[in-house]
Amino acid sequence: MVEKNPFFEEWWNFWHSIYNHVASGEAARRYYSSKEFSLFGVPNVFTPMTPQSDTKFFDIQNTWYRFDIKPLKRSLERFAKFPIATEWEDGQPRLLLISVDVATSYQAVFDNYKRKDGTRCSEYGRHIRKHDGTTGFEYVIHYD
Repeated sequence: MVEKNPFFEEWWNFWHSIYNHVASGEAARRYYSSKEFSLFGVPNVFTPMTPQSDTKFFDIQNTWYRFDIKPLKRSLERFAKFPIATEWEDGQPRLLLISVDVATSYQAVFDNYKRKDGTRCSEYGRHIRKHDGTTGFEYVIHYD
């Protein structure tokens, strides 16, 4: 809704100029856009599911919001050819996906180019000394 109204930001900035404690038009646009995305989803990416009440902690103010990512899966299957495995030597494009491990808050980078040893894996977390005396990262995810 906010994105579709060309006068929203101008109108909001008018109120911001009168009341400086009010957020800027750009901040308001971002705020209301994120609310709209969580309520209505994003076409071809995700749709909201029915919110669930908390049954673990008996907290009536705690609602679990979940989203269905089947639209994203369908979009990827429609537009991407799997496995996405390209080669630098062939001049093919590189795909890097960056994610966050929600349990540790460490960033993980997934790369479709093979490593020097021929594998595809993501290493992240703290840099540690392993039992065999070598060093590496705390977490390793191997993928094709």
